[in-house]
Amino acid sequence: MAYIGTHDNQTLKGFIANHPNLYPFMGTGVWGTSNPNSFYETMIWQLAESKADLVIYQMADVLGYDDYARLNTPATLGGTNWQFRIHQDYDKGGASDKLAQIATKTKRI
Repeated sequence: MAYIGTHDNQTLKGFIANHPNLYPFMGTGVWGTSNPNSFYETMIWQLAESKADLVIYQMADVLGYDDYARLNTPATLGGTNWQFRIHQDYDKGGASDKLAQIATKTKRI
C-alpha cells in the first residue's frame, strides 16, 4: 500500500509551499521536477507507478488543493478541523479525466 498522506497531514501542495528548503532537491533523483507548482502532480504519477498493490490518494492532493483543504490538525480543537467540503463543481479542471488517464497508463484499472 502506498499513499502520500492522511487526513492528519497537510495537503501535499501545502507541505511543499511551506517547505521551500526542499525545492533544490525536487529536480534530483526520483522527484522528477524542479517546479514546486507541479510537484504534487509528479508525486501522484509516481505513486501510481510504484510497485504497491494498492494506492490511496487524498482528494485534496488529486485536485491540487493547498492547506485550505486540510481536514484535521491533530491535538487541536475547533477551528477548521473537519470543516472542509469539496464543492459540487470540483471537476471543472478535469481531475477525474487526469486520474483515469493515470490509472489507465499505470494499469491500475
